[in-house]
Amino acid sequence: MFLNPYVLPNLFCLLSLACMGVFIFAKNRCETNFTFLLLIVSTMLWQAGTSLVLCSNTSEMAFFWTKISYIGVTLIPVTMFHFVTSILSIKSLKHYVIATYLIALFLFLPLVRFNFFLEGVHRFHWGYWFKATELHPIFIVGYSSLFFLNLLLLFRAFLKEIGPNKERIRYLLLALFISFGGAIDYFTDYGIKIYPLGFLFVLICLAIIVYAILRHRLMDIHVVIKKGMVYSTIIAIFTAVYVSAVYIITRTFESLLKLESLGIAAVLIFMFALAFHPLKTKINEIIDKLFFKSTYEYHVALSKACKKVATATSLEELKTMVSKEIRDTLKVGSAKLQMFE
Repeated sequence: MFLNPYVLPNLFCLLSLACMGVFIFAKNRCETNFTFLLLIVSTMLWQAGTSLVLCSNTSEMAFFWTKISYIGVTLIPVTMFHFVTSILSIKSLKHYVIATYLIALFLFLPLVRFNFFLEGVHRFHWGYWFKATELHPIFIVGYSSLFFLNLLLLFRAFLKEIGPNKERIRYLLLALFISFGGAIDYFTDYGIKIYPLGFLFVLICLAIIVYAILRHRLMDIHVVIKKGMVYSTIIAIFTAVYVSAVYIITRTFESLLKLESLGIAAVLIFMFALAFHPLKTKINEIIDKLFFKSTYEYHVALSKACKKVATATSLEELKTMVSKEIRDTLKVGSAKLQMFE
């Protein structure tokens, strides 16, 4: 085993998942939060196995960890189904939930163990990766069936519900749609040279679910979508730049500069930490202009206005500051403030 710099995004995802699971379950040990914890544990098992695959020195070791990883992959749609039926309080599907666990544990997992879906590993420049068999599409069909069943249950509930529950289901639908992007990893299973970014979509999906669980009186859905777009864009940019930089530096300059991969990774992470805040601010502005011209966050605008008002030393300066804040917040060409005595 060795510390492959390409594994760092997966380790970050693993740590984030652990924090989410502990935080949610410690806050309220109800049935819904327990089912969410099962979903988190399944996802962590997938990411832990994937991390060990990437850090493997030999194809035999990598293949062993692919099977461990696929235990998590197999259980993710099952635990998601359990979570959805729990949060929607659908007691009539309890027997079907049990059946999906039994199918996963006594059919799909043994098939993975006996190389029915996997047959060794691919070797890419970022490390080893799963190699699918000709029968692997059977696994994808089973996985996708539960995914669309979850989607159908949530959509039907969304049409029936009203009030805060409807908003919570809206978040869950958004999260489920985003999680579907994790299927990008299946392309790599078939030897297509696409860096596996599935962890990114699943991490965003679970973060949205955490938000939906914690918030009873939910904010405007546009706020969450915007924040999700901002942070997912940042993570995508950082991951793409990180992977590209590590690949170029290690292939071109490593022997010349005598640098270790771990040292290169540490330097890149430090540079990303410095660039995070300015990049976040810039992306936020771009997304605001492109998608949210008519919306804004009231609490942020009010907080900024209060801070500026507190620094005013005269009525004229106060009028100028408030007018400018109104123009910037509402995205209007001009604004005037009339004060009466």
